[in-house]
Amino acid sequence: MVAELINANPVVYERKERRVHKLPAVIDEYAQEPIDQQEIFDHIRDIKDPEHPYSLEQLNVVTDDAIEVNDEKSHVRVTFTPTVEHCSMATIIGLCLRVKLIRSLPSRYKVCCPAVNAILLKAPLLADIYCLTLFEKARASGARLSA
Repeated sequence: MVAELINANPVVYERKERRVHKLPAVIDEYAQEPIDQQEIFDHIRDIKDPEHPYSLEQLNVVTDDAIEVNDEKSHVRVTFTPTVEHCSMATIIGLCLRVKLIRSLPSRYKVCCPAVNAILLKAPLLADIYCLTLFEKARASGARLSA
């Protein structure tokens, strides 16, 4: 926990019901299983906020409608919204999302740098700096893992 909270009183939202995953009648271990938006959301919904004891879903940082999945191209993009405009934890949240998805999804998937929603769209320079920071941290952690 941070000594002085950036957002001392966050709004806490109600959690959605979990979807029941149905298994196919015939299981082919070599077949590619399609992955949808809800499955991605199920992977990331329980990640805890770095500042609070709530999940990213409870703080409405991630929502299921802010997830784009292109199964044919094996591409996933998650757009998240920090709870405050000047959130210094945005990079950490982005890295948590990226690492969770890379570890949870098959290796054929490219996980797009999670983009911060509307807040950074108002400040394009800040958005560019954020994306570069996230890319550099992901690249550095990848280099350490491969060494």
